[in-house]
Amino acid sequence: MRIFVIIIAAFIIFWSCSPYKPISYEIKQKLTGRFDSKTSNIQDLIDINGYYQCYSIGKVYYDSSRYTKVLDSIPVNMLFYNDGTFAGSFFFKEGSNEKEISKNFKKNVIYKQESFDVGCWGIYRLKGDTIIVQYLNHAGKLIPWDFFEEWYKVLDRNTLKCIKMKRLLKQDIDTYGNKNYEEEIKNLSPIRFMKADSLPSPNCWLKEEKWLWKDESDWVEYMDNLKKNKKRK
Repeated sequence: MRIFVIIIAAFIIFWSCSPYKPISYEIKQKLTGRFDSKTSNIQDLIDINGYYQCYSIGKVYYDSSRYTKVLDSIPVNMLFYNDGTFAGSFFFKEGSNEKEISKNFKKNVIYKQESFDVGCWGIYRLKGDTIIVQYLNHAGKLIPWDFFEEWYKVLDRNTLKCIKMKRLLKQDIDTYGNKNYEEEIKNLSPIRFMKADSLPSPNCWLKEEKWLWKDESDWVEYMDNLKKNKKRK
């Protein structure tokens, strides 16, 4: 009976804390980007006054030898902010169309508890005409981390092409091998710019991690501004 009580008590303590698990040592070692107070030069390469969208191109087979290519009905959406922040995997409310989203992004995108509901947050860096992104999910205590790196080549100011995709965690590499995702990349449509007004701020849980900032004073300033904004609400 005593052991049972101890187990229950440990379970309560476990769930009374944050529902999210702390970022692992491995992620800290492999997440190479850092936030700072400066703006990137991404606007010299692409338009960021909106979001980017692509589709996975699948195949519908008539028989073993005949098929037609179709676009997945669910798009992949992403945002690049001028401070180096990346947001990926977010969705719009049912019934929203491109025109409505263009006029008011915030009104049409899905929010969760008054926060921009994003599947993955990350940091990007620029290498010539290529945008290199590392991103991860906010993993719950019973949910595994998803930690990826993707490279997007800039074709023009409104079009990107994914040229590289890889998992970064050892457990995933052990499970899936050093998969280069060539087939998945080949089946992605071009990533096209979609103009939109009233974009959400780039504030996110990832930016609350002090170790992810180049300068601690910038992190302190960010956290202070975050607290002030919360008080105003």
